[in-house]
Amino acid sequence: MTSRLSDFIPEGLAGNLADSEQSRAAVLAIEPGFHNLIGQEEAWSSRPEAMDFLRPASPFFQLKRLSTAIYRLHFAACLDGLPRETRVLDAGCGIGRFTVELADRFADVMAFDPCRRSLDACRAHLAERNLSGVVLHWADLSWLDTLPAASFDLLFAVELICYVGDPELALRRLARVSRPGARLLLSVEAKPGALTVRAADRPGEWRRLLAGEPLLREGDCFVRLFDETSLGELLERTGWRVDSRRMSHFFGEGPFWQSLDDDRLADPVYFAEILAAEEACRTDPRLAPWGRVLSVAAHR
Repeated sequence: MTSRLSDFIPEGLAGNLADSEQSRAAVLAIEPGFHNLIGQEEAWSSRPEAMDFLRPASPFFQLKRLSTAIYRLHFAACLDGLPRETRVLDAGCGIGRFTVELADRFADVMAFDPCRRSLDACRAHLAERNLSGVVLHWADLSWLDTLPAASFDLLFAVELICYVGDPELALRRLARVSRPGARLLLSVEAKPGALTVRAADRPGEWRRLLAGEPLLREGDCFVRLFDETSLGELLERTGWRVDSRRMSHFFGEGPFWQSLDDDRLADPVYFAEILAAEEACRTDPRLAPWGRVLSVAAHR
């Protein structure tokens, strides 16, 4: 079933386009990343309990809990010393897995996401935790153009720029709304590690991704893989200076997923063992390039 544009595209982005196949094609040509949005909306309609992975009822709850813990290994130190008054932007916040933590730590947080169902879930999680001081917007990255320049001290862009048509424009937009000295914490899907997840059984997609082409599955997903060189050059061109980088996510959602027993992740001892194995992979020069995720801390 074909979704109408007005069902899933944030107001103002689709403009006055009619709900037609021609209009749909035009919007997707402008922003191929909306294939991800279509896929998300359809997933929310068919299996909403799975999509809200901050709730224990989701089959992905433990796996995403592990993923978030892995991100913390890198990002926690980057937040040290920042005062509670730090002005924070969570770009592409999704259901709020980082938004709730940021809101618990900082008094002034703004977050946005183009998926309305995800944003509704984020709002619910904030309310359940009595976290105020967060302003949520249903919007995509183009909405940043409406904000005053130099608005934020800390910007989160986790699993974002690899899913948009123009990652350079995305980083320039983030740079424009960042204050001098602002910190950026971002992550992307990395090659070759993400190949084992994204194109494990599709040799044609392996070839295209290795050649630097994005992966496009109509109405499902759009993703561009990065390596340390390509991401570093992109950040430099857009005015960001890299402070640290880390390959991660070897287990669970990474190349060694078969080594993970999802049913045991609720066991704190086993959970700690997986985190230790992650660190061992990250620090082993033979295995480090195979992380599925490349995360970076940078500044203006």
